[in-house]
Amino acid sequence: MELHHFEYFIKLSETEHMSEAAEALNVSQPALSRALAKIESEVGVALFDRRGRNLFINQYGKEFLKAAEKVMYDYRSVKMKINEMAGVESGTITLGFLHTVGSTYLPGFMHDFQLKYPNVQVKLVQNNSKVLNDLMLKGLIDVAVTIMIDTIEPLTFEPLIEEILYVTVPKTHRFATRDKVSIVELCDEAFILLKPGFVLRKLVDQLLLEENIIPEVAFEGEEIPTIASFVAADLGITIIPKLFNFDMSDIVQIRIDRKVQPVRTLGMSWNVDVVDTKIKQSMKQALVEYFASI
Repeated sequence: MELHHFEYFIKLSETEHMSEAAEALNVSQPALSRALAKIESEVGVALFDRRGRNLFINQYGKEFLKAAEKVMYDYRSVKMKINEMAGVESGTITLGFLHTVGSTYLPGFMHDFQLKYPNVQVKLVQNNSKVLNDLMLKGLIDVAVTIMIDTIEPLTFEPLIEEILYVTVPKTHRFATRDKVSIVELCDEAFILLKPGFVLRKLVDQLLLEENIIPEVAFEGEEIPTIASFVAADLGITIIPKLFNFDMSDIVQIRIDRKVQPVRTLGMSWNVDVVDTKIKQSMKQALVEYFASI
């Protein structure tokens, strides 16, 4: 087996679909099939069950997956350590980020980072907090812009910004001219919210629950710009952080009337057991500077 075979197997186990994995890996499907055949030939058993064109990882495959992930983790760790010893500030780094960050802060940050570090290739991974944490634990993500949901060793979390949450309504809404609005006043509104599982959704649900409000949910999405677009179309209201890079001509964001403003704490997280290379240090410092400038 060659090193890239382990990478191929990991991607196949994620997709359980030959063509999807080949596309994600940017290799031909026959090449991927040959790699899998070589792996299974060397271990002596089938690692996937075949049902038509579909693959289903079996008990042997799950055991091999653990080994494959460890091989790739160890390889990336030693590669980063060598780069650190050599003082290299070029190469590749993987940055994870939340869906709600992708269309707000990330474009501006990436523009500034690539100008300052043109020799660094940044791979981007978008997902929810739990998946990002899992990928960091496996050494597949170097740094993530996320929200701390639990303390998971050896992951650490450094706050970057506290985002105030606003009641966000269409410009034609009866609250549109208000400076503040209380949560209790939203009891009869239709809401457009993030899907369950998102940390921001949990924060909003808690705000409403405190006032004994069970929201009428008109739509659930995965990205804040999509939710804001539905609000602009007068399909409901929402509670979200301040919008960036979005046409505000049809919506209004209003402060919540309460002594302590509800906030979402956005920060960066990384695995302290993985070598802190110069590239990684530069990425973390760049994130701190970018969010401090907002």
